[in-house]
Amino acid sequence: MHIFSMSIIGESIRKLRKAKGLTQTELAEKLGTTQYVITNYERGANNPTAAKIPEIAKALGVTLEEVYGLSGSEGAVEQKGSSKRREIQLQKIFSELPPAKQRAVLEHAKGLWKRK
Repeated sequence: MHIFSMSIIGESIRKLRKAKGLTQTELAEKLGTTQYVITNYERGANNPTAAKIPEIAKALGVTLEEVYGLSGSEGAVEQKGSSKRREIQLQKIFSELPPAKQRAVLEHAKGLWKRK
């Protein structure tokens, strides 16, 4: 399950890439992947992994909020305790964890979810 719609993320990647004057091939080279992968992200055919989204933001020189399509949009919520901000913080923290700890966090979250 993803927190944000991949079509929104793909659209944001495309808009941000074009705003930076990069081709799909140039962005792919910055990320160590192929132009085909970038095309599929932008079309929403494939989803960037949680770990890949911060790499995309860095390669584009933008914030995570911008990649998620929140910055400068009607959906952007600036309140410190907002649900969207917490979701972004969780996504960033999770993406920086090693795979074994990501699995542990997911198992814990599933346990909490089942108890609600």
